[in-house]
Amino acid sequence: MLCAFSWNIYALIAFRILQGVFCGLIQPVSLALIYRTVPADKQPLAVSVWSFSTILGTALAPSVSGWLQGYDWHYIFLVTVPVGILALVIGSRILPANSVDKETKLDRLGLALAASGSLSLLLLFGNIYAWGWQSAAFWVCLTVGVGSAVWFVIHQLRAKTPLLQLRLFRNRTFTISLVVSLILSVALYSGVYFVPLYLSEIHGLSSFHIGLLFLPGAACLTCATFFSGRYYHKFGPAVLAIIGTSILIVTTFLFSRMQVSTSLLAIMIIIAIRNTGTGLALTPVTNAGMMAIPKEYSGHASALINWLRQIFSAMALGLFTSLFYARLAIHQEQLGKNDTVYPSAYTLSINDAFLFSAIIIMSALPLALLLRKPKMGGSIGKV
Repeated sequence: MLCAFSWNIYALIAFRILQGVFCGLIQPVSLALIYRTVPADKQPLAVSVWSFSTILGTALAPSVSGWLQGYDWHYIFLVTVPVGILALVIGSRILPANSVDKETKLDRLGLALAASGSLSLLLLFGNIYAWGWQSAAFWVCLTVGVGSAVWFVIHQLRAKTPLLQLRLFRNRTFTISLVVSLILSVALYSGVYFVPLYLSEIHGLSSFHIGLLFLPGAACLTCATFFSGRYYHKFGPAVLAIIGTSILIVTTFLFSRMQVSTSLLAIMIIIAIRNTGTGLALTPVTNAGMMAIPKEYSGHASALINWLRQIFSAMALGLFTSLFYARLAIHQEQLGKNDTVYPSAYTLSINDAFLFSAIIIMSALPLALLLRKPKMGGSIGKV
């Protein structure tokens, strides 16, 4: 409601930050609850529902927000208020109210280090092209980001009640699944950012019409996500992850070959196939990692997955954006047209970003081969 009633852009940014703080509490807790309350044989399907609810926003939001922007931007936020009230009522009646460990204390130093390090690295990766490698801001953010990260790791390994249990990385399956999910997040967010950019700048589509092209992809994402949850025990995480990742590689490469004349139908089909790959791969990978660790550490595991996925995706998107503008300047210079951005240069720059994304996604394939269906409640060694 505060976002909807913002009186200027600065108020909106402030309220969005506040919104993000509380939204950040929901995903880790909700994923941890699945592994604390749902029977093991039902968990893959439950995680597919959880993944569907989080991933669907990237597929459906362009359609809904595009239509609302054309009508009244305030409704982008107001439409979520009734949903939030409904979730609050249902959650208060159904979710367990008891605390697992009431004696746990907040690791304030760990929280400060995680926040400062994350913010510094996000600023760094989002402004590499604008700042340049020799700027003071670049080196300040790099020093603070890396320094905070190293200090955070050392502190977490020594703390009696750490903010995040980093010893979870001793579990081989959990670590592999986390790395693969981070790589897959690159595919998810690069497509969400660059495809609408291409459609808007090259084809001149409005936000609403761009959203319509994403609707078939949203349907494919829904079907693939529930399919992967339903048949997780039959095929195992490795097979589903390899098939989904392969689809993502092929479709991302196809996006790297787009031209100014590429038809909207072709783009819509590629989006739909690409979302199918995302739905097939991401849910089994997440489930494999969560099932591999002891039940009592599900909260730490969920927090690690969500935090690193959000941070890594944001940094990757910032890096892609910097790469895009760097390549745009090069293509403009090669075309000998520096005063105006031309469609061919714009398209070539987006192609370069997608090609870089495809190369990164390829690194997930050999890791996916190592995934095995874990036994519920694995070990992480001495903690």
